[in-house]
Amino acid sequence: MRASVWKATTAAALGLALVFAIRPMRGHDGSAPPPAVTTDTARTEAPPATSQGPGSPGVSRSAALVAKLHGARSTAAACAALDGLGRIGDAAAQAALVDAFQTRAHAEVRECAVTALGYVPGDAATSALVGVTHDPLATLRAAAFTALAERDDAFSRSTVVAAAQSSDPSARMDALCALAVEHVEGASALVEQALATATNLTQRERLLVALGAAGERGSVGTLARFIASPSSDLRTAAFGAAARVGGPALALLDAAIARGGGDASLALDALGAVDTDDARATLLRAADDPRPAISADALSALASFDGEDVRAAMVLHVGSRDAATATAAAKWLALRGDGEGVASLIDAAQRLDDTSASQAVSALGGLDTEASRAALLGLASRPGVAREHALRELAGSAEGAEQARGIAIRMMRDEGGGVASTGLSVLTTDESAEATKAIAEIARSGGPLASEAVQALGERHDEASLLALVETSRTVGLKDQREEAISALAGSKDPRATRALVEATGDPALRDPALTSLARTGGPEAERALAHAAESADPGERSAAARALGGETPAALLPRLERLARDPDGTVADEAFEALRKSAPASALALATEGLRASDPEARAAAVGRAGELDAEAARPLLVEALRDPDSSVVVKAAEGLATTGGADAQQALLDVLTATQSSDDARRAAALALQTMGGAAARDHSELIESWLGSDEDTSGAGDDDR
Repeated sequence: MRASVWKATTAAALGLALVFAIRPMRGHDGSAPPPAVTTDTARTEAPPATSQGPGSPGVSRSAALVAKLHGARSTAAACAALDGLGRIGDAAAQAALVDAFQTRAHAEVRECAVTALGYVPGDAATSALVGVTHDPLATLRAAAFTALAERDDAFSRSTVVAAAQSSDPSARMDALCALAVEHVEGASALVEQALATATNLTQRERLLVALGAAGERGSVGTLARFIASPSSDLRTAAFGAAARVGGPALALLDAAIARGGGDASLALDALGAVDTDDARATLLRAADDPRPAISADALSALASFDGEDVRAAMVLHVGSRDAATATAAAKWLALRGDGEGVASLIDAAQRLDDTSASQAVSALGGLDTEASRAALLGLASRPGVAREHALRELAGSAEGAEQARGIAIRMMRDEGGGVASTGLSVLTTDESAEATKAIAEIARSGGPLASEAVQALGERHDEASLLALVETSRTVGLKDQREEAISALAGSKDPRATRALVEATGDPALRDPALTSLARTGGPEAERALAHAAESADPGERSAAARALGGETPAALLPRLERLARDPDGTVADEAFEALRKSAPASALALATEGLRASDPEARAAAVGRAGELDAEAARPLLVEALRDPDSSVVVKAAEGLATTGGADAQQALLDVLTATQSSDDARRAAALALQTMGGAAARDHSELIESWLGSDEDTSGAGDDDR
């Protein structure tokens, strides 16, 4: 059946919709509405049309639910009201459902309205659903096809079947899946036909899921082909479908379990998602597999299964020497209030490796019972591989946070070494004032964990941590911790932090980090302190100011940084130029250009050296110009800077130096080396000349005279 047939049925349905829009809805026989439609799954019978409850005698059930719908403050509440309206199915309910679909903004609420409309018997509801199959929103189209497939009337089913055979890929996919879920006869064959031609991975996965939902045992061959697929996504979908089909398809799962490896895990997971006797039996057999990985995966897959047979398997394996097996069994027992489960998890956490201990502790944390919390407290209180895991698990729960804090503080204060570090690490995520106080105490102690504690305070953003950092920055005799505190205060706009940083600039040992932190902090007081340092008579302080402004230069301080780059002290000038290069490259280039006009050749050479540190494209014109300098040392410096820039103009300028008889030997050698390093046409065309200047370490004065 082609797309035109589906479109024709759609047009007919929409025509009916117009009729029913102006005529009150009646039942199929033209009289009273028919009873509620039923399908393979039990349907709730339509409730009485009116309610005689206390306080609302004679009030229409539909009207009450419409009021609830209008007053709903959540998606769940709106969907509950819509579901109730669909179960009632009278004219008022149908009108409310159509209105909700057409006017509600939330897509999930509109989907609930479509699903509820599927419960309403009669042609009007059918025609409305057919119209929704053309909605722009994919989830609504899928919901409409599912609702139509659930209906017992021939028109609804024929509409879905027509869409399943249409050329519209989206409608075809939605219709196929709807037919499969409802176990409509022939659905499996249609899905297999679609699988044979589908190339899109997502579509093939969805079709495999539909094949499993259809549950027809004739699909085993198709599932076997996809279980052999190189795509793990397709294998996962095929295993899931095989588990749902059951019967002969279980042989595919048994074979995968026998092979072991990743496919065995996929097969066991698929069986765990299907609550059937066959799936249970297969998982119980796999739980006794001598291969630990298979046994553990099977026990994990049985997590949602109950029964004495499952409990017996868990009791048998809870004492396993394999960590994952013991943990899976113990978790099942503990979740069902079996004391043996908690005891086994405690045992697993204590006697196994770190990974297994983590799994066992995580399982205890997931139980959220008095017994499990007591177990975690015990594990966190004594040495062992599970201690840190248990402490963190305890700290993450509302009930155990206070106990975890007390243990972590004792570990940090009293136990030393890695244990103390673990305690501090746990406290860093504790936002309580007690935790802050304990960390601050360690920060001021000067002990092995002091620097780590200061860093932890810097990551906290509460008042107590700030005050602790300020105090630590002023504590005499703790240089490392003071420096850490000063760095941690960077960026804080709190006046107390800024004042502490300004004070620290008076200590030569802390001047650098203090000025750097002030540059990051910004603000008038910080800028005054930086300006004061930039104007100091002490070259060391001026250098520190220049370093601090690198990359963090407030606009108001840029002129001062430019002045520092002209400082008579070479070290200060170099530090300031480097800061300008990072924060204001245009200013750095202007400064280098200015230096090239100096009367002192040494100053010009220094300016050229600075230009070589700038962006190659921006600096190249300046370096080319410097090749014409009358001083050989400036030319040599310019040639060195051009060696890595490239460009036709640079090559020609270097070639002019190399071939000019008035160039010094040092300049010609530098030009030759720069051309060789640069490569390109000039180096290729004048290779012999270049080699004549670079071929020997001996004095090559006059080399290449024949070429001149």
